[in-house]
Amino acid sequence: MAKLFLFSKLSARLLARKYSRASRFVTSTILLSIASASVAQAASSKAKIDFDREIRPVFSENCYACHGPDEKARKAKLHLDTREGAFRLKKGKAILVPGKSSESELIRRITSKDPEEQMPPP
Repeated sequence: MAKLFLFSKLSARLLARKYSRASRFVTSTILLSIASASVAQAASSKAKIDFDREIRPVFSENCYACHGPDEKARKAKLHLDTREGAFRLKKGKAILVPGKSSESELIRRITSKDPEEQMPPP
Protein backbone atom coordinates (compact mmCIF):
# COMPACT_ATOMS: atom_id res chain seq x y z
CA MET A 1 0.00 0.00 0.00
CA ALA A 2 2.86 2.37 0.80
CA LYS A 3 4.33 1.79 -2.67
CA LEU A 4 1.01 2.65 -4.29
CA PHE A 5 0.84 5.84 -2.20
CA LEU A 6 4.40 6.73 -3.24
CA PHE A 7 3.51 6.17 -6.90
CA SER A 8 0.40 8.37 -6.71
CA LYS A 9 2.38 11.07 -4.91
CA LEU A 10 5.12 10.97 -7.56
CA SER A 11 2.58 10.99 -10.37
CA ALA A 12 0.83 14.04 -8.94
CA ARG A 13 4.15 15.90 -8.67
CA LEU A 14 5.03 14.92 -12.22
CA LEU A 15 1.74 16.03 -13.71
CA ALA A 16 1.88 19.35 -11.85
CA ARG A 17 5.09 20.30 -13.67
CA LYS A 18 5.22 22.25 -16.87
CA TYR A 19 7.10 19.78 -19.06
CA SER A 20 6.36 18.70 -22.58
CA ARG A 21 3.55 16.23 -23.05
CA ALA A 22 5.96 13.64 -24.44
CA SER A 23 8.29 13.98 -21.45
CA ARG A 24 5.41 13.56 -19.01
CA PHE A 25 4.16 10.53 -20.95
CA VAL A 26 7.55 8.80 -20.93
CA THR A 27 8.10 9.50 -17.24
CA SER A 28 4.57 8.37 -16.36
CA THR A 29 5.11 5.16 -18.32
CA ILE A 30 8.29 4.38 -16.42
CA LEU A 31 6.72 5.16 -13.04
CA LEU A 32 3.60 3.17 -13.84
CA SER A 33 5.63 0.14 -14.92
CA ILE A 34 7.76 0.20 -11.79
CA ALA A 35 4.74 0.77 -9.54
CA SER A 36 2.74 -1.99 -11.26
CA ALA A 37 5.58 -4.42 -10.79
CA SER A 38 5.90 -3.42 -7.12
CA VAL A 39 2.16 -3.73 -6.47
CA ALA A 40 2.02 -7.08 -8.25
CA GLN A 41 4.92 -8.33 -6.17
CA ALA A 42 3.32 -7.10 -2.94
CA ALA A 43 0.01 -8.75 -3.86
CA SER A 44 1.63 -12.14 -4.05
CA SER A 45 4.61 -12.98 -1.89
CA LYS A 46 5.45 -15.79 -4.35
CA ALA A 47 5.34 -13.52 -7.40
CA LYS A 48 8.69 -12.38 -8.68
CA ILE A 49 9.35 -9.54 -11.08
CA ASP A 50 10.79 -10.77 -14.34
CA PHE A 51 13.35 -8.13 -15.35
CA ASP A 52 13.45 -9.28 -18.98
CA ARG A 53 9.68 -9.34 -19.39
CA GLU A 54 8.52 -6.44 -17.20
CA ILE A 55 11.37 -3.95 -16.79
CA ARG A 56 13.62 -4.29 -19.85
CA PRO A 57 10.86 -3.30 -22.36
CA VAL A 58 10.23 -0.03 -20.50
CA PHE A 59 13.95 0.75 -20.40
CA SER A 60 14.29 -0.23 -24.05
CA GLU A 61 11.59 2.19 -25.14
CA ASN A 62 12.59 5.11 -22.92
CA CYS A 63 16.21 4.78 -21.82
CA TYR A 64 18.31 2.74 -24.25
CA ALA A 65 19.07 5.65 -26.59
CA CYS A 66 21.41 7.00 -23.88
CA HIS A 67 21.82 4.06 -21.49
CA GLY A 68 21.62 0.99 -23.71
CA PRO A 69 23.96 -1.55 -25.26
CA ASP A 70 25.73 0.86 -27.65
CA GLU A 71 28.92 1.88 -25.83
CA LYS A 72 29.52 4.85 -28.15
CA ALA A 73 26.09 6.33 -27.45
CA ARG A 74 26.06 5.47 -23.74
CA LYS A 75 26.00 8.43 -21.37
CA ALA A 76 27.27 8.53 -17.78
CA LYS A 77 28.69 5.01 -18.19
CA LEU A 78 25.27 3.74 -17.15
CA HIS A 79 23.68 0.88 -19.00
CA LEU A 80 20.20 -0.30 -18.24
CA ASP A 81 20.21 -3.07 -20.83
CA THR A 82 21.35 -5.65 -18.30
CA ARG A 83 20.01 -6.55 -14.90
CA GLU A 84 23.50 -6.05 -13.46
CA GLY A 85 23.71 -2.54 -14.90
CA ALA A 86 20.27 -1.54 -13.59
CA PHE A 87 20.86 -2.84 -10.07
CA ARG A 88 24.48 -1.79 -9.55
CA LEU A 89 25.85 0.97 -7.36
CA LYS A 90 27.06 4.12 -9.10
CA LYS A 91 29.00 6.61 -7.01
CA GLY A 92 27.66 4.91 -3.88
CA LYS A 93 24.02 5.17 -4.98
CA ALA A 94 21.83 2.27 -6.04
CA ILE A 95 20.29 2.73 -9.48
CA LEU A 96 17.34 0.49 -8.57
CA VAL A 97 16.61 -1.06 -5.18
CA PRO A 98 14.28 -4.06 -5.48
CA GLY A 99 11.21 -3.56 -3.30
CA LYS A 100 12.36 -0.12 -2.10
CA SER A 101 11.68 2.32 -4.91
CA SER A 102 12.08 5.35 -2.62
CA GLU A 103 15.77 4.42 -2.21
CA SER A 104 16.40 4.12 -5.96
CA GLU A 105 18.44 6.75 -7.79
CA LEU A 106 16.33 6.13 -10.90
CA ILE A 107 13.14 7.17 -9.11
CA ARG A 108 14.90 10.24 -7.70
CA ARG A 109 16.00 11.22 -11.21
CA ILE A 110 12.58 10.60 -12.77
CA THR A 111 10.89 12.81 -10.17
CA SER A 112 13.60 15.48 -9.93
CA LYS A 113 12.60 19.09 -10.58
CA ASP A 114 16.17 19.94 -11.60
CA PRO A 115 16.41 19.81 -15.42
CA GLU A 116 20.10 18.88 -15.09
CA GLU A 117 19.21 15.70 -13.16
CA GLN A 118 15.78 14.78 -14.50
CA MET A 119 15.48 11.60 -16.55
CA PRO A 120 14.48 11.34 -19.24
CA PRO A 121 15.71 14.85 -20.04
CA PRO A 122 12.95 17.39 -20.62
